[in-house]
Amino acid sequence: MIIRAGLATLDIVERSGVFSPTLLWDDDDVILFDTGLPGRLPELTAAAGTIGIELDGVDRIIITHQDMDHIGSLPDVVRACTTSPEVITHVLTKPYVEGEKRLTKMTPERIAAAIAAVPEDQRPSVRARLESRPRVRVDTTVVDGQRLPYCGGITVISTPGHTPDHTSFYLRRYKVLVAGDALRTEDGTLFGPPAPVTDDMELALASLARFAELDIESVICFHGGVVSGEVSARIEALAAVPPSSR
Repeated sequence: MIIRAGLATLDIVERSGVFSPTLLWDDDDVILFDTGLPGRLPELTAAAGTIGIELDGVDRIIITHQDMDHIGSLPDVVRACTTSPEVITHVLTKPYVEGEKRLTKMTPERIAAAIAAVPEDQRPSVRARLESRPRVRVDTTVVDGQRLPYCGGITVISTPGHTPDHTSFYLRRYKVLVAGDALRTEDGTLFGPPAPVTDDMELALASLARFAELDIESVICFHGGVVSGEVSARIEALAAVPPSSR
């Protein structure tokens, strides 16, 4: 979905809802934020094509955090590109993307539960997918507060809680926050990340206070898409809510 000239979401319909990687571009750069679950290269390519962008021409891929629904198709996207795209992550995300560390949510218990929940004939493929680690070289690491010079400027904001390495990105030209999973939207309303899949909900909500200093007109949530309007007041209220009352 095109948000503004040079900014769009590549919406992918999954069983659990709509996943929204973000595409940002100008005359110099084409940047993809997150890549979706494994096997989603065809959907990403088709969605980019509807707005006239060739996905194999992406110059940079920025990852918000280590979860499989954000990095699962990263190896396929990198291989498909003719541009040798620069892969950018927070310094804490790098070892997960490069396969040095097991993804924090891929515990043996969670893997076993996920396998048990699918039909027996699907279990070998599900096991292989969940136990695999992406092994993509990270070209550039970033840290909190860093400003990237692309597409009008991108500010790096560390927002741990959903995962220890979670990072959001503020697009200064557009006054748009690429929130990753720091926020989600349901029926046009912003919420914090879902507690069952958030490592530290208290920290995740406290991290939302990092957005208070920003002039935000719209938020892109990976789960649920775009919310515009009076978003700052809603974010401030979420940051002040105890996790048990969220």
